[in-house]
Amino acid sequence: MTISEQLKIIDIKILRYAEVVGTKEASKHREKLLLSIRKACEECLEASRLETEKYNELILAVENKYPNETRHQTALRFIKEYQKSDNVLTIA
Repeated sequence: MTISEQLKIIDIKILRYAEVVGTKEASKHREKLLLSIRKACEECLEASRLETEKYNELILAVENKYPNETRHQTALRFIKEYQKSDNVLTIA
């Protein structure tokens, strides 16, 4: 289910609540609530997009993957092998 579909469901529930309770309070805050939810969703999507970009950059840095491995598996093995080697700087 997309974010837009989820927001529509929330919107419908708020409107039903306002109708049942008969208060202006629910409908008055409806738009503010939906905007807050949308902003939070957009922030999460942006954070996820940035993490995906970083991951893709790392994976695509693997020019030659090992046979029968994905680029992810090869990158992980490279990192682990490098960390076990003497080339790693120790942090004091």
